[in-house]
Amino acid sequence: MKIRNGFVSNSSSSSFVIVTDKETFEDVLNTFSETERDFLREIFYDTEEMKLDGKEYITLFGELQSESICEIWWETNPDDSGDDAVDTVDSFIEAFKDKKNSFSRNK
Repeated sequence: MKIRNGFVSNSSSSSFVIVTDKETFEDVLNTFSETERDFLREIFYDTEEMKLDGKEYITLFGELQSESICEIWWETNPDDSGDDAVDTVDSFIEAFKDKKNSFSRNK
C-alpha cells in the first residue's frame, strides 16, 4: 500500500465566490501577513467591481485545486508543506461569513 503525505494528483477542486464591499475586503485582507495577502490575490481567477447605492463592492471568484494553490504558495514558501496554503484560504473565506455586507459560498 502506498501512503502519501500531501496532495494527490487526482484531487478534486472547489469553487468559491465572495461578494463584499471594498472596505470589508481590505479589512479582512489586512488581517493576514504580507505573504498571505500576496498569495490570496493570486488565487482569484476573476474579480469584478461594481457600485451599488453609492458604495463600491467587489466580487471575487476562485477555484481551489489543492495542487495549483500549493504551487502558488510554494513560489514564496518553498519549504512549507502546503498545509498553510489551504488553511489560509479557508480562513479567508470563513472571515466573510460573519461580516455585514458580505456573502461567501464555496462548493
